[in-house]
Amino acid sequence: MGQSLWPDHDMFHSSDKFCARIMAVSKAMSGAPIYLSDAPDDFVEEMVMPLCMKDGKLYRPLAPAVPLPESVTLSALSEAKAYRVIAPLANGAAAIVAYNLMSPTPAEAVKTQITAADYTHAGSFIQPAVAAWKIPKEGLVYYDWYEGKGGLLNDGYSIELKGFSDRFVQLSPVVKGWSVVGCTDKYLSAAAVETIAYAKDKLKIIMAEPGT
Repeated sequence: MGQSLWPDHDMFHSSDKFCARIMAVSKAMSGAPIYLSDAPDDFVEEMVMPLCMKDGKLYRPLAPAVPLPESVTLSALSEAKAYRVIAPLANGAAAIVAYNLMSPTPAEAVKTQITAADYTHAGSFIQPAVAAWKIPKEGLVYYDWYEGKGGLLNDGYSIELKGFSDRFVQLSPVVKGWSVVGCTDKYLSAAAVETIAYAKDKLKIIMAEPGT
């Protein structure tokens, strides 16, 4: 919640049928240590393993997620507006989560849009401080993690949030005609890519572990 308040983001229940995925993604975006509060027999692998490597080492953003400017003063529990946060990832990528947190849940879906302008705020929590990120000259590609699809961002990516829910979207730069989303088996897909070598006719990627 900006630099005035730092919530505790380390724990979640992977077996929570209501909000396990929302909680898992929020932990990934926080950059914090993570532990599970389920009984070991109740661990849900498909919720847990996208957070980490096989040995448990976490994929982490370059800095904790920070609210996008319009969300800093949003009363997210009482206004029917999307609460949106952004985190910087490796290789010039950024991850955005939009939440519908209003209570009681509004009857109508909450609508919002992810744009290239949002990308400029990705580095806001990097220390020492860095300049605002610049929109890549060749543009950005969006990848909707829950939908498993993406494309050129162009004028923006519109989303609807029905009920208590979130949407998780990564933005990746286009370089020499290529855009690398990363390992889509992991929440922070771009964080799983260690290095990228771009050329017009080929692309060389080194990943921390094999993956999709």
